[in-house]
Amino acid sequence: MSCTRVGDETIVTLRPCGDVQRWHEELTPREAEVLRLVAAGLQSGDIATSLGVSMSTIRTHVEHARDKLGATTRAEAVARALATGQITL
Repeated sequence: MSCTRVGDETIVTLRPCGDVQRWHEELTPREAEVLRLVAAGLQSGDIATSLGVSMSTIRTHVEHARDKLGATTRAEAVARALATGQITL
């Protein structure tokens, strides 16, 4: 995966890296919901407010989603969740 800034936008490019299923573990509905909101550009505080939970809870959901998807960043987690069809925009 690579990210490129173009003006105010960020373009995420996915590159094949072998068997996608090797790091695919099913997200919970809440983890998927949080990643959809991350993909929409919301920050953790905004997500916490909209879902009525603490920022710590949001960080935990993102961390669990990253672990399940084998991602090291929020952006990579979103990209992998999209690639595996676990979230849609």
